[in-house]
Amino acid sequence: MKVILLEPQDDLISVIASRLMKAETDYSSNIVIFPEYRPGFYLRRFLAAQEKKSFVPPQIYTLDELVNQLYRQIKGRADHFLSDLDAVALLFDLHRQSRSPLGGESFQTLDRFLPWGIKIFAELETLKKATVPPEKIAEIDLLIDEKLSTESHLHFQSLSTIYRQFYEQLEKRKASTLASRYEKVIQHFPFE
Repeated sequence: MKVILLEPQDDLISVIASRLMKAETDYSSNIVIFPEYRPGFYLRRFLAAQEKKSFVPPQIYTLDELVNQLYRQIKGRADHFLSDLDAVALLFDLHRQSRSPLGGESFQTLDRFLPWGIKIFAELETLKKATVPPEKIAEIDLLIDEKLSTESHLHFQSLSTIYRQFYEQLEKRKASTLASRYEKVIQHFPFE
């Protein structure tokens, strides 16, 4: 793999198009990965304008699509992919089972918990994608713990505990989230 640095004035799509290998009008031997969908649309449009006839486009993936495809290949089977709302529902179940739930009785209904649940799920996924080990998250808990008042401490559930319980439940349910799929792919294909 060769790294190419582009100047700000360079056109990403035309640079990528110029580097694709093709057999007549077949670009399918190329794999192009973008961070999102839109650049793939522009690449196909650019190639169509260049070819001026029908052609077989390159394989174009978003990073998330690539991770999902690699994950399915590694696992050899599909598991249940948790949507954001499913994940928040799982967090809510864990929250309600806690001996000292956050906010005491204030977040015992799903509609009250939902905004907090969405935020905490996003944080858990960010930590998982960044491959932050649970021990490091526990270190953060200690720093937070020092700053809490006695009253707040009674209703504090550590981030590392939530993280551990959430991803353990995913494993038990044979389910996954995008970040847990990233983790499996990274473990299977270690990047150096």
